[in-house]
Amino acid sequence: EGKGTGGLPEALPDETFSVKHDRAGILGMSSNGRHTASSQFYISLKPLEWLDGQRVAFGRVLDGMRAVRFIAKKVKLENERPVEDVVIEDCGMYELP
Repeated sequence: EGKGTGGLPEALPDETFSVKHDRAGILGMSSNGRHTASSQFYISLKPLEWLDGQRVAFGRVLDGMRAVRFIAKKVKLENERPVEDVVIEDCGMYELP
């Protein structure tokens, strides 16, 4: 539905706030409150320090910020949502050593 109400049927324990919103490319998730597992995910386009302690950040873009910035500039938004679907295919997966 695109309303950010999806997710798991049961609650998940809260994440930590150890990853800071200190740069562009931070991956995070908004929630509906403690112990909820909603699924509104975001990638920051600039530092968002005011989200530290408010929203859980769990990673960062290691390669591909050029694509993220391209999408941010080129995709037409309506009510902060893309008018057309944005699909990333065949992006690969980074394996930790």
